[in-house]
Amino acid sequence: MKSIITIVVPCYNVEDYLDNTMYSVVNQSYENLDIILINDGSVDSTPELCERWAQKDNRIRVVHQENGGLSHARNVGISMAKGSYISFVDADDCIDKKMIEILYNLVTKYDAQISACLWENIYEDSVIIPQKEIYEKVFGVKEAIASALKGKELSCGATGKLYETRLFDDVLFPLGVTIEDAYIIMKLYLQCEYIAFISQGLYHYYHREGSIMHSGFSEKDFNVIKAHEGNREIILDVYPELEILVEQRIAWAYLHVYDKLLLSTVDDRKLRKGLRKEVLKRTDIILKDNYFNTGRKLAVLALRLSEKLYRRLVEHRTKKYLAHSS
Repeated sequence: MKSIITIVVPCYNVEDYLDNTMYSVVNQSYENLDIILINDGSVDSTPELCERWAQKDNRIRVVHQENGGLSHARNVGISMAKGSYISFVDADDCIDKKMIEILYNLVTKYDAQISACLWENIYEDSVIIPQKEIYEKVFGVKEAIASALKGKELSCGATGKLYETRLFDDVLFPLGVTIEDAYIIMKLYLQCEYIAFISQGLYHYYHREGSIMHSGFSEKDFNVIKAHEGNREIILDVYPELEILVEQRIAWAYLHVYDKLLLSTVDDRKLRKGLRKEVLKRTDIILKDNYFNTGRKLAVLALRLSEKLYRRLVEHRTKKYLAHSS
């Protein structure tokens, strides 16, 4: 018999989305599943929907708990997992009917400890379809970390992957932060011998809050910087030769937060000044090789002259990106 695979679905106030998510989970072509729904203190009809799904399918178990956040919900699911492998699906996303089967075939084919696919990014009015050419690839640990730092094939996200459950014996999602995936993914990769990959958008990630232009900004956005700065020591302790990629990823994190602040309605000059200083401090690493595209490099050079000019370039780049995604 094929291995049992646990799928953990944290749920918080997802009454409008949970049915679509669960249809995609229970109808997987790979059927030997252990499905755990974690109702994380929802105050809408999510608890009733969870119970209804459990009544329909005896592979589903439901946990009702006080709200503890996404990390806590995932950790509870990990502690209850029956499967030799585990995957995470957010309750407002969907997965391709064959995602679990394909990811399982990858780990068995390549004797890998993690397998991964691409995300298909779905916005309110558009879908960004990833790599059209479908190919498989197997990474050693250093190559996997380098790929995740580049964000080209592998990623720093937890979803769209299948893991050997034992990898979480000593690694759990950190509590009280956002971008929790980035805090642990390198620790998971470092436990592996091989990581397998397929260039197919099998995980359908829904951007529910609208476009980048209209997303909000909060102090929690700094977690992306903290996560990648924390990964610096973890990675360089084993692979010091990856220092440039590590620093480029940190520079990307500062740019991500700075851009989000500039495109938001938050008017905090001190915060903007501090982030601008950190970005400009990393100009050399941003201009080095082809990690950042030409438009991004030119924008950073423009930032030396004027924040207003930089903002206009960021706005133009964002609008162009969304137009091409339509």
